[in-house]
Amino acid sequence: MNIQFVLLVLGVNLQAVTAYRNGLVSGACSSMIPGHNGTNVSPLDPPYTVTSDVLNYTDGQVITVTLQGNDTGFKGFLLQARNGMGPVGTFTILGDNSQLLNCGTEGSAVSHNSSILKSTVVAQWNAPNSNNTDIRFRATFVQNFSVYWVGVESRLITYLASDSPNATVLPPNSTVLPPNSTVLPPNSTVLPPNSTVLPPNSTVLPPNSTVLPPNSTVLPPNSTILPPNSTVLPPNSTVLPPSSTVLPPNSTVLPPNSTVLPPNSTVLPPNSTVLPPSSTVSTTQTTVLSPATTKPNSSSSVSVAVCLLLLPLLTII
Repeated sequence: MNIQFVLLVLGVNLQAVTAYRNGLVSGACSSMIPGHNGTNVSPLDPPYTVTSDVLNYTDGQVITVTLQGNDTGFKGFLLQARNGMGPVGTFTILGDNSQLLNCGTEGSAVSHNSSILKSTVVAQWNAPNSNNTDIRFRATFVQNFSVYWVGVESRLITYLASDSPNATVLPPNSTVLPPNSTVLPPNSTVLPPNSTVLPPNSTVLPPNSTVLPPNSTVLPPNSTILPPNSTVLPPNSTVLPPSSTVLPPNSTVLPPNSTVLPPNSTVLPPNSTVLPPSSTVSTTQTTVLSPATTKPNSSSSVSVAVCLLLLPLLTII
């Protein structure tokens, strides 16, 4: 009884190890989970990638698929192309570290053929000639018996119908734009949302600049900005100094050092004699003597009379 149990356990383990080493894992075509009893899928991020040389394809196209490992590599793998329903298309193996499997169709999957440590596996996928849809390449990586990852996928590979006009096959890592997108030329600047696009030949103002309203007058450098309600003088005007007195129209401007008379003053004619203060002005008739005229005295009168009497005698002589 005990011997039979031991032989049964050894047989099961031998079958699991043998399946792991030779890669004949057709029983895992649907789930892609290795039949490693007592183990679970690793919860860690996979250290492996699945890539393709294009991001879209047409009927009958051949796509190159690469499984890439890290420094630790992987011992086993299972690769398929899936469209959501199951494996599609067929593969062509490249190199001597892989083999084809039948997962519904001969050659519809690729797996390892030995437990030798691998870092890279390359295969070619052949698209069907009809009934194609978008696909992803999906792989299982086995690092060792108890450590493995299931469902490591490539980017979506978009199907382009063969009769689609101007169908373009994109290289890896290309970005597929939505309809009506604008393709910018090289070295273009992508503006953030809600940015304002200026028309050609626009002037970009520095930060904190003041935007003038339409029809504003731009003053030259070093201009003086007048306060509100200021009076703008015409050209060649004279700017008076502070505290100046503005004369009314038709005013007479006196020369420097002029004497300003008080109101109701009498203006004398030229060469008039100005009497000193406290002088008495006679109200009777006054004879104004001409200059050099003096009032005769008594002695002067006598002399004049004598001269008049002697004048005839001088004539006779």
